[in-house]
Amino acid sequence: MLEAFQPNALRRATWALALTLVAPLWGCVGPGHALPKWESLRMTSLVTGTEASLRGIAAWDAQVIWASGSAGTYLHTTDGGESWTVGQIPGLEQRDLRDIHLFGPRRALVLVVGSPAELWLTNDAGLHWELIHRLEHPDAFMDSMDFWPNGQGLCFGDPIEGAFTLWRSDHSGRNWSGLPAESLPAPRDKEAGFAASGTLVRCLAGGRAMIATGGGAARVLVTQDYGDTWSAYETPMAQGGAATGSFSLGLGMGSQALLVGGDYTDPERRTGSAAYSSDAGRTWRPSAEPQPGYRSCIQALPGCAPGTWLAVGKGGASLTEDGGVHWRDLNLDGHYCMAFAPSMGPAGCTAFLAGANGRMSRLEIPCVR
Repeated sequence: MLEAFQPNALRRATWALALTLVAPLWGCVGPGHALPKWESLRMTSLVTGTEASLRGIAAWDAQVIWASGSAGTYLHTTDGGESWTVGQIPGLEQRDLRDIHLFGPRRALVLVVGSPAELWLTNDAGLHWELIHRLEHPDAFMDSMDFWPNGQGLCFGDPIEGAFTLWRSDHSGRNWSGLPAESLPAPRDKEAGFAASGTLVRCLAGGRAMIATGGGAARVLVTQDYGDTWSAYETPMAQGGAATGSFSLGLGMGSQALLVGGDYTDPERRTGSAAYSSDAGRTWRPSAEPQPGYRSCIQALPGCAPGTWLAVGKGGASLTEDGGVHWRDLNLDGHYCMAFAPSMGPAGCTAFLAGANGRMSRLEIPCVR
């Protein structure tokens, strides 16, 4: 069992998610859809000044990027990654920060995993931090959060006393309350979530949201009414082991949805590492072989043709241009999580990737028509 990903011991910036879901707006812009020039990728390593393991990342724009990680570490840049401000939230030096969400260039919400489960907020770029919500329970382990454009949000966690943990916010992350257990499907044996990249929860305008699970079962939970009621749907993702399942969920235009994950302990195992849905998550099909192998984060390329996605994990990176049906590997080093800058102009798309030992990279993807 790997503590970093155990279900039970086991943002995206708002704008970045919004553009992912309604692309094309920016990125590879102009009439028609652009296609990435995968053979011309440019990866630049960035010096962060920290050795923390980075599991959360969010891009407000092409200049302001935040990340979160081990030992209570947060970091942010205002110049596109050329220089970084690194800090630790006081009192959390022994805790892990995972998911991070931005409400502005200086306003960040971070999720603390493990027990007690906590959410901390800064309004001044980390000069001061405020504890917003806390759950004291030995089994507490929150995995991921996301927000709707109207400021409502969800934060999902592993089961406690036979029920998934789900918090809901009605005020841009400041006020939180737990949803009743009976509103959610009951978890299967050893079913939970993975706090791998902050992308297990995805919210769509109009009250839709999806949550991906793993461990003993790999399902997708779907709501149409801001979390009041939920349905559960089966997936063909790897499942049944402590480190198997869906580690990241992506929602595209219309009814498109994708899953990546697999087996964290066997990253070369391809079967069960990717699936796709064309009916808003109700039915799922396994991606054609060869699948990408273990990946922990998936994001759509803003502004590019629908169905164009990039997935990253500790073993490398993979791409799909047909909505997850087929995948192929890229010759890129591994990272844990990734966020696209929401507006890059006509030259192409830019993603920021984070990983182990404070690793941060900028990936520039040129586009053609």
